[in-house]
Amino acid sequence: MDNCWSAALSALENEVMSDSRLSAEDVLKLRRAVYQNGTIAREQAAFLFHLNRRAWNSDPAWTEFYVEALTDFFYWREGSDSKLTEEAERMLMGWIGRADRIDDGTELCLLLNLMFRTNGSSEQFRGYVLDAVRHSVLHSSQALYGQAERTPGVIDAADVEIIRRLVYGLGGQQGIAISRTEAEFLFELNDATSGAPNAPAWRELFVKAITMYLLFAGESPDRVDEAEAHWLIAHIDADKAPDGNERALLAYLKQEGGLHPLLTPLCERLGV
Repeated sequence: MDNCWSAALSALENEVMSDSRLSAEDVLKLRRAVYQNGTIAREQAAFLFHLNRRAWNSDPAWTEFYVEALTDFFYWREGSDSKLTEEAERMLMGWIGRADRIDDGTELCLLLNLMFRTNGSSEQFRGYVLDAVRHSVLHSSQALYGQAERTPGVIDAADVEIIRRLVYGLGGQQGIAISRTEAEFLFELNDATSGAPNAPAWRELFVKAITMYLLFAGESPDRVDEAEAHWLIAHIDADKAPDGNERALLAYLKQEGGLHPLLTPLCERLGV
């Protein structure tokens, strides 16, 4: 990304970044400069992204402004009011870099804000955002959204609500409640945090979302077909130590009458 800004932006950068911290007053100056023409051009958007990479321990007003401004840019300048173009997606992924190396909560907030607002995105971009969230849940001490702290490798109540909103929203873009991509994302998170003191709401989300995928996403509504049964067995047996959430999933499917006969031995082995 080209960092050769206009003279005005370069002067503004020198002014607000004197101590590598953006104050509320600095944010106000940036807002006035960036929105002076009512819209944000690519140069201004790239400039804000560059400032965020330089700043640390900034005022919360910076995150709010950054997410607002970049969301405006990617929708109004590079998309529409409800959908990102693939060019915009490629630009953003290029600016941020690998999803499993996103350690900045401000950039993650931007990704989530874009996903919560969109009515359509590419499979590549949906996977990119899920990878970023997975990395954050497992490795970051920052909340997925907002300024709070969290424990890496533990899914807390706030995480659950963000994940719920994300996976149901992504599935909805494809005309189904939960797609295989989202279902596998949930299994990966569950396996990686098995044994951790996760929020009780995580079990409910995991069970209900996987059930919706199995019963409504395939070609056999209201029941688990043979292919889905093999998929479920492979995922439950993958970690060699099925946990309480996976047992709860099987119990719920059994209660709903959606079990395929292939799942009976697994249920018997796990005492479901």
